[in-house]
Amino acid sequence: MVTISPETAYTIASFLFVFICLAAWKIFKKFTAKRDTILIVGLPESGKTQLFSRLVRKDNGIESYGSIKENIFSGIALNQSQESKIVDYPGALRLRTRLFDTWLTTERSSLKGICLVVDALTYQKKARDIAEIVYDIIVYSKKSVPIFIACNEQNDKGICKSAEVIFNGIQNDLGLINKSRQASLETTDGEDKVDLLSENGESFKWADLGGLFVSFGKFEIGETLNLTEVTDWMSVL
Repeated sequence: MVTISPETAYTIASFLFVFICLAAWKIFKKFTAKRDTILIVGLPESGKTQLFSRLVRKDNGIESYGSIKENIFSGIALNQSQESKIVDYPGALRLRTRLFDTWLTTERSSLKGICLVVDALTYQKKARDIAEIVYDIIVYSKKSVPIFIACNEQNDKGICKSAEVIFNGIQNDLGLINKSRQASLETTDGEDKVDLLSENGESFKWADLGGLFVSFGKFEIGETLNLTEVTDWMSVL
């Protein structure tokens, strides 16, 4: 029979107490994390960094270059009750995994909203790529973060696709992606249904997302500066 001295027992008990407290604190922080971050995402050259710079520096914009790291600004006052942090995430495809693993998984509890920027001028030729990133963002965010799809009109309203056209176009493409992924699951054991937006395949509709709030709007940066629909959405988060 092994005998443990009082000193050893006290040491073990103290260690266990500290371990349990740290574990409880970690769990508490996870479930009470402050949602104070707005994440701006999109394809390269969609206007993400232009939007970011105008939001944080209203007097003038900054030049946009391809980047491999986030632009982050803390302390922007979007309403009278609180300040927020805005993160402009690079659009490069090679950085997409880090976006999913970090901001949409590890840091998901800090997100109060996701603004996905779409270049309305080039939407038609990039429609499928845009739908793919929308699909994956919804899946990785567990349908738990409000999403605003911001159409960058670039002062070319005559040739840009309208927000309504983009709204319907993305919905149709999400249905095609949904059908494709659903078909691929039929060749497996079917345990990865979490990767589907819905069970409706090609017939997917925005309403299938249930309580997830997805909204559409537009903004202009150029001779005319109009960010009203973006800032209105941000202010009510």
